[in-house]
Amino acid sequence: MSGSDNNSASTDLSNNPLLQVFTDKNQAPPFDKIKTEHYVPAIEECLRRAQSNIEAIKSNTDAPSFENTIEAIETAAEDMALALS
Repeated sequence: MSGSDNNSASTDLSNNPLLQVFTDKNQAPPFDKIKTEHYVPAIEECLRRAQSNIEAIKSNTDAPSFENTIEAIETAAEDMALALS
């Protein structure tokens, strides 16, 4: 595998197994498909998503409620937990 192929694997988020829905019956990650170079791009993407979710919460003009504040904050970084599991 050439260096450019390795870089391609780390930057192609659509094929990053850490960012996919785990379809195993126990929702276990596909360990056989995960490579070291998948981690940093997945973490960066999850951080970007979490920051976007927090910005959406902050800019919500609806009256604060459990769903649009507490629950939204609790689930804002859910992807990160999956990617790091």
